[in-house]
Amino acid sequence: MCMKTKKLGRGAKISLPLLFLLLAALLVAALSGVFGAPGGESAGEASSDAAVSEALPAAADPEGVLILWAIDVGQGDGLLLRMPTGEHVLVDSGVNTDKNAVPDFLREKGVEEIEYAVFTHPHADHIGAAAEVVRGFRVKNVYMPDVAHTSKTYLDLLDALEADESVSVRRAVAGESFSIGEVTFDILSPIEDKYSDLNLYSAVLRVTYREKRFLLMGDAEQPNETALLASGESLRADLLKVGHHGSSTSSSADFLRAVRPDCALISCGEGNSYGHPEQVVLDRLEAIGAAVYRTDRDGTIRAVCDGKTIEITTERTS
Repeated sequence: MCMKTKKLGRGAKISLPLLFLLLAALLVAALSGVFGAPGGESAGEASSDAAVSEALPAAADPEGVLILWAIDVGQGDGLLLRMPTGEHVLVDSGVNTDKNAVPDFLREKGVEEIEYAVFTHPHADHIGAAAEVVRGFRVKNVYMPDVAHTSKTYLDLLDALEADESVSVRRAVAGESFSIGEVTFDILSPIEDKYSDLNLYSAVLRVTYREKRFLLMGDAEQPNETALLASGESLRADLLKVGHHGSSTSSSADFLRAVRPDCALISCGEGNSYGHPEQVVLDRLEAIGAAVYRTDRDGTIRAVCDGKTIEITTERTS
């Protein structure tokens, strides 16, 4: 089950002990006249939101748990995962029209080293800042599918990887896996060697931590879903990163029934020209009882998993 909690500011939540401390501090300050202000403004007119934002920094992320952020990158994908042991995994890097969004978010979260970067496929809305990430952070391993593209964004990524010989580049293909502590990443797709569309090369990741699973679909489409259903792999997941930004080219009814996620994350841009997410996909998610979170409405989405539960918080409240 995915639980949603209210957000204060960008990622901060008030605990009761901290609230009591804040109230006590305000009372002491009021009695001592600290809030006396020019023009006769009283302490009672001070904004409680301002007091909270000062007391609760945005970096108040829990430790010792698995955290996934679906970064609000607009019409694209950018996922950051922090392991219970502190390492980081990046899955895609946002759009090429805003190459600062993902690097800035990584720096905000104190990321200096990336254990694995998975670039699901070469479209610019998924590898938009990939070259900047490789150049600006210590990236140890990169997974990407074995398919070339002629875009400048893709060629910039190749140049960045060629310039840094310390990065181990591996082919993202079904059957590959890696682990960091108790967290296991299985690549379930692409299964075939050749496809007619770049989206079909998308690396699909199953992330397992104790009793919980995330399924991250990239831009995988219904032909990939059909192959996954036939593969015999266990597709059941508690959290689904919906394929292709909520396009009807993905998320078939049969596939969603096999996954049966408690919560579904959709990364898409506000007012995008593609109509993502499409209503038919939202209807299918509703039919299986999944709670839906969208970056176009909710901003950056954070999922905190202790191995038994998943807690969802959002940058904005819908």
